[in-house]
Amino acid sequence: MAEEYPCVYCERNVSENDRAISCDECERWQHLSCETGVSLRQYRKMMKGEVEWKCCECS
Repeated sequence: MAEEYPCVYCERNVSENDRAISCDECERWQHLSCETGVSLRQYRKMMKGEVEWKCCECS
């Protein structure tokens, strides 16, 4: 059975193929399109570990 990772904003599951980011504080996930305020360029830097980010609940 696959583990579920609900988005902290929309509560839908974050799948392996979704563009989503993990909060550096609580380690929960949020879809990139769910009011993160993160551009695609910033997202790519995050995937390299260059930028920290906090979810809508921790910020």
